[in-house]
Amino acid sequence: MSADKKILFAVLICVLVIPWPDKAFTQDKLGEIVSGSIYDRIRLRTTGGETDLDNETRFTLNIGDMTKQKVTGHMQLGAIVDLNGNQSNSFYDIYNTFGSAAVGRIYYAYLDVNKIVPLDNFRFGRQHNYDFESFYFDGASFDLTSFYGFKLSAYAGKPVHLYENQLGWGEGDFLIGSALTWTPVDKMRIRFDGVHLRDEAAGFRVTEGKREDNLLGATVWLDPLKNWDVYGRFTSFSDQTRDLTVATAVRSREADLRVKTSVYRLLQPYDVRVPELDLYSIAGTYQRYTEFMFDINKGFGKQVRANGGFSLRMLDTPQSVSAFNHGYERGYLTVNTSDMPIKGLSLSATGDYYHGTDSTLKNNHFGSSFYASQSLFKKRLVATAGTAYYLYRFNFATGDESHDVQTVYAKLETKITKKIKVKTDYEYEHNNFNSYHTFNLGMLWDF
Repeated sequence: MSADKKILFAVLICVLVIPWPDKAFTQDKLGEIVSGSIYDRIRLRTTGGETDLDNETRFTLNIGDMTKQKVTGHMQLGAIVDLNGNQSNSFYDIYNTFGSAAVGRIYYAYLDVNKIVPLDNFRFGRQHNYDFESFYFDGASFDLTSFYGFKLSAYAGKPVHLYENQLGWGEGDFLIGSALTWTPVDKMRIRFDGVHLRDEAAGFRVTEGKREDNLLGATVWLDPLKNWDVYGRFTSFSDQTRDLTVATAVRSREADLRVKTSVYRLLQPYDVRVPELDLYSIAGTYQRYTEFMFDINKGFGKQVRANGGFSLRMLDTPQSVSAFNHGYERGYLTVNTSDMPIKGLSLSATGDYYHGTDSTLKNNHFGSSFYASQSLFKKRLVATAGTAYYLYRFNFATGDESHDVQTVYAKLETKITKKIKVKTDYEYEHNNFNSYHTFNLGMLWDF
């Protein structure tokens, strides 16, 4: 067994063993300490004469209660099985590249140690960290207890890339990062971040070889007034600047109102970074652009809520278009209702207007989304149906981008017992390439 596999095996054992208390306890006490779920589903997809049939299972386990135990354990395992040996071009995805019909998954497995001075939190194992960027790794992370307004955080380990192999490890991959947070006054918080990443696996658009990156960031949060927040963030690679974000939000509980505004600027174009910073190296070169967003959310009593706004993305060079690099104008309005006109009924309607401003999306596009959800028999049965519109959808596995996508879907969830549910849903998608049918049937057991 390799050293990496030994480490992961030790983490799984610790998650299962360490959080257990020393004292004997009854079945009721056991139920307070152990919780989790088992979910299994069958998915059928069809288009034309092609079909794909898969089975997916997920097992989630939580041991301990953070409010009662200093040490807790959390784990989620899974498996995806190709039931019909599909190798068609339409449904060929990352799971068909492993040379086996069954693909195992360890989604997360970690221990949490809480409130043990000088540690505010310590986590060991497979984990996600979203404090700075989106990092997924096997390793350790911690936050120290605040000292005179200063708080130190750090993390290190081996990045997890589940699209590379079943365990998600790449030989030679590594990340290490830290952050210093300073709270000089109650209404201000400043955070400085730095992370170093190394990746030695081949990407979708690059050959095998070592790539290294350093990303730095500075973030500030301000609360000038009780109902007014301001946020700003700047990030830079070690060899070039990256982006700048400024956002503000105003809210009023009395009026049930929230207004948000943000401006994002990609300062420099960049390409082929390590996977954590480049969306798996398939999106092409990111060109300079500026994006402005305005959003308003207002409640009208307890049963009606409206959300509307607009966004504008302006490319510096409109001819330089790739996935995630479109120029457009968008306006939208959503109205939600609950328990109207009958109890248990939820309704939502959205209208979208897009105007393309680059060389790909030049025309006006109008789209509508709607759903209705009705709960029956004291919420033992929930039925949902609707339609959703997307100007474009991106497929990470194939690199294809669909335009002007409309979907129609229906869902049914039935509670068989207090802890067992059966879920089924169907979706029809029509885009500029083809039409697709997807059917799911699954069972969830919470314990």
